[in-house]
Order: sequence, then structure tokens, then C-alpha cells
Amino acid sequence: MVGACGGSVEGEGIDEGTTGEVSAELAAVSYICGYALPGYGCNNGRTSAYVVAADLNAAIGACRAVQPAAYSDFCYVIDAAGATPTDVTQCSAAAGSWRAGNNCCNFKGSLSCPTRSYTCGYALPGYNCNNGRSSKIISATDLTSAIATCHSVQPAAYSDFCYVIDGAGATQTDVFQCAEASASWRAGNNCCNFKGSVSCPN
Repeated sequence: MVGACGGSVEGEGIDEGTTGEVSAELAAVSYICGYALPGYGCNNGRTSAYVVAADLNAAIGACRAVQPAAYSDFCYVIDAAGATPTDVTQCSAAAGSWRAGNNCCNFKGSLSCPTRSYTCGYALPGYNCNNGRSSKIISATDLTSAIATCHSVQPAAYSDFCYVIDGAGATQTDVFQCAEASASWRAGNNCCNFKGSVSCPN
């Protein structure tokens, strides 16, 4: 297991708060604040609160203002209404790590804001990624970190790097991050295509 920014297979923790049980209430609130008792690294001993704010930046300030004294670790702020175009930059400006999997700005811990599942595609040399393929499933915080993780676990025999598929469905940043990696985004199966024409259909 790694910290907030890396790609890995995440474990499951016990959340002492109510974050996983608030779906009926989300329409009435804008953001969910997550806190934890000291000593748990925000991976257990958690509780949560709700605030209404104009944007994520204001929500982070509001969450800190209502933080219970006993829960001294500040863990996360979730945009319960769904991600906005400014969430990623505002989270980064606050020294948080944006987790697109649940629209969460993560400040501490690795369980509160889960990572996403991605499929890495490779092929034997000489097939141009249209045959002789293999794949691995990894977890990462976003497509950029998924691409890096896929490269790091690439089998030596499968030297062609073919694609990375966002198994949880496309996020607002996938297209841009795929283009940054000099690849082609294929919306048909949420796939960032690097080589070949069969793995990621148009």
C-alpha cells in the first residue's frame, strides 16, 4: 500500500464515520468533511460532517472550521454533488491529492478516498498490439499515475505498450491526461490507446 499519490492495490478499512451511508442525504449537502482520531493515519477511527459551500476551496475552509477537537487529523473533503472543473486545481492548491474515483480531495490516509481500477495492455513484439496481447489490472489515483504504474509492471517479454483502460468509467481528466501521454483517447471503452487498432476500438 502506498501514500496518497501513488498507484497500488488498495486495501479495505473500517470507517467509524458515516461517509458510506449518506446517499439519501447528499441532495441536502454540498461537501462531506472527513476527520480521524490521532494515531490512525486517517485509515480508521474516522467521523464525518457536512457543509455547504460555493466551491471546494471554501468547503475545505468550512470543514476545518467545524472539525471536532477530538478528531485532530484532517482526512478528506468529498464533493458530494459531483466534480467541478475547479476541484482538481483547488485541491492541489490546498496541498491535497485529488481522487477522481469518488470526487475526493484527500489530505491524509489511503482508505478514505479510494483509488480507481485500470487495465494495462501489452503485446509481444511484432504484433503491433493487434495480437499476442497480455494485460494486468492495477489501481491508481488517476490516469496519469495509472500509465506510470502500468509501465512499471510491464512484463519484459511483452515489450509493446498498447493501452490503459479506466475500468471505473471515464473521468473529466482522462482525455487530457491521455493526450499528455502522447496517446489517443477512445471513448468507446474508456481507453487510452498507445499502439494498435484492435485493443481500443473507436
